[in-house]
Amino acid sequence: AQSHMHIMTCRFKRSEKRALLQNIVPFLPLSQDDLKWVALKELKELGATLAEEFKWVWRGKLTWAKDVTNWIANMCYQDAACFEDGGRGIDTYVEHDVLLMAESQLENECSSDHRISFNNVDLRVAGDGSRLE
Repeated sequence: AQSHMHIMTCRFKRSEKRALLQNIVPFLPLSQDDLKWVALKELKELGATLAEEFKWVWRGKLTWAKDVTNWIANMCYQDAACFEDGGRGIDTYVEHDVLLMAESQLENECSSDHRISFNNVDLRVAGDGSRLE
């Protein structure tokens, strides 16, 4: 009986291990094009979030120059921590750094005497290529 129990326990462990292995999703590093796509997706989501949060005082849009998504992808590709996080690294950058830039512009824009602002918040790469502005 003890031998039978040992055999059943071993079979269960093998099946449990097989089930775990079947549920593992391999991690493949993202290419620069993949990172660029993630940056575009995150910027669009940020634009929608800002439009909703500031809807009572701002009717503009979050816009960006063509090279902004490429700049974000390159920045992440060259930063080991960001690159290892894959799309999450870009998500974090956009949700923190880009959001702060956009909110700063919106606070300046919406603090004027105008009731509602229709001006866009424009993102672009600095002339020296070192940062977004």
